[in-house]
Amino acid sequence: MAEAADSTNTISLKTASGEIFKISPATAKQMPTVQSIIDSDPSSAIPLPTINSSELSKIIDYLDRSAAAAAAIDAAVAKKEFEAKFAKELSPEQLLPLILAAVHLRVRDLHDLLNTTVAKFIENKSVEFVRKFFGIVNDYTPFEEAKFREENAWVFEGVKSFKWLFAHDRLLSYAHSQILLSCWLAADLLNSLIPNHIWSSFFILGLTNWVFLGYSCMLGICSSLKAELWSLYHALNLAAARRALVIC
Repeated sequence: MAEAADSTNTISLKTASGEIFKISPATAKQMPTVQSIIDSDPSSAIPLPTINSSELSKIIDYLDRSAAAAAAIDAAVAKKEFEAKFAKELSPEQLLPLILAAVHLRVRDLHDLLNTTVAKFIENKSVEFVRKFFGIVNDYTPFEEAKFREENAWVFEGVKSFKWLFAHDRLLSYAHSQILLSCWLAADLLNSLIPNHIWSSFFILGLTNWVFLGYSCMLGICSSLKAELWSLYHALNLAAARRALVIC
């Protein structure tokens, strides 16, 4: 359902299904992607062909509640409370599409909230669960998987979760770790998985540096290594690529 803005000076947004949402200039300013289009052509409806109505409705709802929280006496507490409630209202199926929509519209606070929500959702789950959650197809045979596990048993020994992996720096050799080139969206998610009291030398010195140097995800490397472990690192990149969205 489209937003009813108070002022007659509204901005129209057109979703992938053709539905029109009318928002206020104040709300539009919280979407830098939209604002940049308004600055160049303020007269026509702004097309958002990669965003569905359900995602846009949620983003507008988030921005409205964020504005209300900012006006509260204790804005920080109000924001924390409404964000916790907002995240709880989302189903697992809504999370990834909403992250991609927030990335496209550059709504940074919502993006950060959703990353944290996804991180909490998958932090103690198995590789198989994460693969299913992000829609990643297992691209190697049972024989190939068994062979890799046998040759690299130390990698999987005692690994209890994704967070455990980072907390204990249980990764492949430095030479092999060079293959891990990730984009900033995946980096944000991984960072959310690392507890504040744990210093992960690999993440700080490796992944972060690669992101700052401007590397992008090398899709296809996972297949050549036949390493189940790498599907975790590339989960967001692969999911985004299958939606033809460039985020790296």
